[in-house]
Amino acid sequence: LKLQVQGKTNSTPQYNGTADCLNKIIKSHGLKGVYQGLSATIFREIPAYGVYFGAYETLMGKAEKKYKDRKNIPLLNVMSYGAVSGILLWLLTFPNDVIKSCMQADSLENRKYPTIISTINTIFRENGVRGFFRGLTPCLMRAPPINAATFLTFEIVQSLINKK
Repeated sequence: LKLQVQGKTNSTPQYNGTADCLNKIIKSHGLKGVYQGLSATIFREIPAYGVYFGAYETLMGKAEKKYKDRKNIPLLNVMSYGAVSGILLWLLTFPNDVIKSCMQADSLENRKYPTIISTINTIFRENGVRGFFRGLTPCLMRAPPINAATFLTFEIVQSLINKK
């Protein structure tokens, strides 16, 4: 994320690629700098993927009963279930992603977002509830096609593996 946000706060890029970014962070802040925002990443990932895979497998399980076998489920249904799962993931966990992104993009020297709780308080104080949902619309626009394609690919590959 440091590479993505560089140049937004100052005009001169700080890092020249992934390896340079990693080397500079390790030299200046050690492994602690590399793992900045890890707690917030875990705070996002656990519920997000619980929702994502839980919703998908629930929908597929219901379809499997209807179609008698997973391989009989129409691919359009698979894509729809993937799209719905992606939308649910972001609708239910987007605030967690905002918190994670703030913590990861934060300065390594003068931390504005040192903990999950302080980050929540700062976002709310500065932007209110809306601050936790800034960027949700484009995310929801890309979620259906990306997640439909992801689960379609998964199911096709899984069926090819099972044939062998």
